[in-house]
Amino acid sequence: MSRSREMPLAEVSDRRWELMAVAVFLMALKSMASAALAVVDGPWVRYLDWFEAGTALAAVGIVLWLMFIKLTRVPRADRRRFLNMESYVGDTVKAAMFRSWGTTFILLTLLGTFGDRWLTTAPTEFFIHLSVALMLCVFSVSFFILNRSVDDVGAAGA
Repeated sequence: MSRSREMPLAEVSDRRWELMAVAVFLMALKSMASAALAVVDGPWVRYLDWFEAGTALAAVGIVLWLMFIKLTRVPRADRRRFLNMESYVGDTVKAAMFRSWGTTFILLTLLGTFGDRWLTTAPTEFFIHLSVALMLCVFSVSFFILNRSVDDVGAAGA
């Protein structure tokens, strides 16, 4: 019997969200590499290209694996509950999304207001990739911090 069938459905769903946060963090790293590629020349370009491709492939691999689990390991009757966000981890995902969106909104507002004074030589592509990287990174890091803080409190009380 596989490990996912031994765990309760809620725990499998929570693990899915944790793996999705890992994939989001990998995409943040890919966006950081893309931002760097917009402003870097020379021998670093080759390494950044490889890093960008590797992180993108790893993130896509995780997402495809999660889709495979949903389609093959979760019984058809339980799929709706598997995707349900009405749980602590679902609330954590929502809180992390809110923090991510708010932080990105603040950054874009500051760049729109003061960007022409601060960074006039960087191409637009750099700022686009930087904004996406910030949004994804804040989401994944916020998710892990929020999710870990309750796990630590529960473990300390045990």
